[in-house]
Amino acid sequence: RLQRLRRQAAAEALETFAEVYCREALPESRNAALEALRAIRAEPGDEGEIPCPDCAGRLRWSRAENGHVWGACETANCLRWMM
Repeated sequence: RLQRLRRQAAAEALETFAEVYCREALPESRNAALEALRAIRAEPGDEGEIPCPDCAGRLRWSRAENGHVWGACETANCLRWMM
């Protein structure tokens, strides 16, 4: 029982650390990418377009069967990723 409590406490501490790190330590563009991924997760279908959370331009995205998401903003040097 004590071991389970320790594992649970460690998992909660790690989750809290990850949330704070993502919010405070990552560059702004990374936060914008996370916002875009959250918006895309709520979208139906395998591809689409959302407003870019960084510049408000058009961000086109596509989702693969394995869950990987590709996204690119139409604005030069703005958000682009493949994961």
